[in-house]
Amino acid sequence: MKHAVAALLALSLALPVSVAAEEAAARRVVVILHPSNGTSAIDPSQLAQIYKGVRRSWNAHLRISVYLPPATSPAMAALASDVFKLPRPEDVPTFYANAVQRKIFATAPEILASDAAVAKRVAAEPGAIGVVDASQIADPTSVKVLVVEGL
Repeated sequence: MKHAVAALLALSLALPVSVAAEEAAARRVVVILHPSNGTSAIDPSQLAQIYKGVRRSWNAHLRISVYLPPATSPAMAALASDVFKLPRPEDVPTFYANAVQRKIFATAPEILASDAAVAKRVAAEPGAIGVVDASQIADPTSVKVLVVEGL
């Protein structure tokens, strides 16, 4: 009886972890680039430099265009917490409004209606970068997917 209770307790504790792991796998947030972009890897600090306006070009000839997912997207939540260190996804537009006032950006990056819209825009523009829920990429061959550890 003692072993049965211990096994049941272990199973009940493992169940939420399994569900959380499945949800995380289903909502894997990835960085996407145009397929012609020569970048093959990016780390969290490089991603932060791009999204915060410190790094503005991929190379001497290719300017970076940043596209943002909607505030309700898991990708925007990941950007807010992991890149900007902000408590809420809704704070990211405020960051950009302040950055425009300080002339870090001429204009704030465009917030698109969906992760799928971000993927479509990145697929159409060679210097573009976006962060999206991987499950929302309709055509995986249309973009280059980079997994960034910690995102």
